[in-house]
Amino acid sequence: MAVALFVTGQVDETTDDLLEIASALLAALSCGFAAGASRGRLRLGWAALASACACWTAGEATWSVYELGLHREPFPSPADLGFLLFPVGAAVALLVFPAAATRADRRRMVLDGLMTATAVGLLSWTTALGEVFRHNAGSVAATVISVAYPLSDIALVVLCVLVLSRAKGRRRTLSLIGLGIALMSIADSAFAYTSAVGSETVGGLVDLGWYLAFLALALAPLTSRDKEDRPEEQRQQVAGGYLPYVPLVVCSTVEISRFAMGKAPDVLEAALCGLLMALILVRQALTVRDHQRLATTLLERDRELRHQAFHDGLTGLANRALFVDRTRHALALHARDGRPLSVCFLDLDGFKHVNDTLGHAAGDELLRQVSARFLGALSTADTLARFGGDEFAVLLEDPADALTAAERLRAALEHDFVLDGQPASVTVSIGVATTSPDRSTPTLDELLTMADVAMYTVKRRGKAGVLSYSSDLEATGSVVPRPRIARSPA
Repeated sequence: MAVALFVTGQVDETTDDLLEIASALLAALSCGFAAGASRGRLRLGWAALASACACWTAGEATWSVYELGLHREPFPSPADLGFLLFPVGAAVALLVFPAAATRADRRRMVLDGLMTATAVGLLSWTTALGEVFRHNAGSVAATVISVAYPLSDIALVVLCVLVLSRAKGRRRTLSLIGLGIALMSIADSAFAYTSAVGSETVGGLVDLGWYLAFLALALAPLTSRDKEDRPEEQRQQVAGGYLPYVPLVVCSTVEISRFAMGKAPDVLEAALCGLLMALILVRQALTVRDHQRLATTLLERDRELRHQAFHDGLTGLANRALFVDRTRHALALHARDGRPLSVCFLDLDGFKHVNDTLGHAAGDELLRQVSARFLGALSTADTLARFGGDEFAVLLEDPADALTAAERLRAALEHDFVLDGQPASVTVSIGVATTSPDRSTPTLDELLTMADVAMYTVKRRGKAGVLSYSSDLEATGSVVPRPRIARSPA
């Protein structure tokens, strides 16, 4: 019923003006109270929006004096100043509101802004702006003021789309503000059009658009307590990325409809259409490139995580999990093809003394230097792993002589190390377990236990040596090996 009254023009001018003043004043007071209850950038945002509504209120009050008191409707008039200050305050509010885009989105925001501005500008030109420009072609002042309304509204819509599409929080609040700005833009453009063509029917709907716009702005502060996105709002944030395409779809629909009705585009429309298509192509090209970069980043991150999962963080060597996996694979090859392999267990002699006297940092540096020397004594086909502390293990696949390789490892530590300007020395005890084609394939636990037994025998005999496992070592009963893979993956 209320809509029918506005459409048919049955609301008198006095009531209409008073309702417009009241609705704008209500929005100004609501945003003003929100500013008083807020802090920081949020306070500044609400204050700017309250000022924008107050300026519009002052403009409407001035217009009411002309229309109701002086019975004049001058154009341009001082009332236009108040009306045109509204988009300035609203733009400031959107820019300082603590839900703006991050710096990483600047390039995409620029393209989205240009695309949205072109689409909205084209839509405005074909529906209102072109008619306003042609109608006021003879008056510079009237043309400037009339065109300023839709142009400022275009800028506001673009800014609103960008903020909403990148918002990280307070989406309900921003959605209501965006709705109010959108309704205000539609009403302003319709007002400019009705001023040009003199349609009273559309003029009634213009007034209704302003009422609803200020109602949305008045309700926006009531949702400002929602600081963070809820799960459903996080899903809306993803959907917000498609928001810049909404004006594009609307504009395309209008242009296609006009062409179907036989209305050929003028030069400016054709130019804007061409610019819009170019922006869309650039935007999509950058999107594809961003996706490719994201895929590359994810692949590199996956590789990094895999490396961290299977390598020691201090030395960069393979860790226990990777060593066990490769040893299992080598044992499977031995069982199938009889391919030989050897495992060496290495335990540093004297590491605790260095760690206690020079400190843990020096101990860590020593482990890194020891690892580098071990790697230099092995081939690239061998697997060197750190089992933890000062214990290492080596997997030798297809070894020509495992004892020779183990001796190179021992000899690699003969020279002193330099730790923070001070000399330090350690030796290593090495136990070797070897399989051959003529022997049955041992289990992983059995193979590691054999190397462990040989290594502890070296420790018992005086350290700093190499010993290959044989069954008579266990017969002595002098060594009780520790479990090595109790926590290794199956």
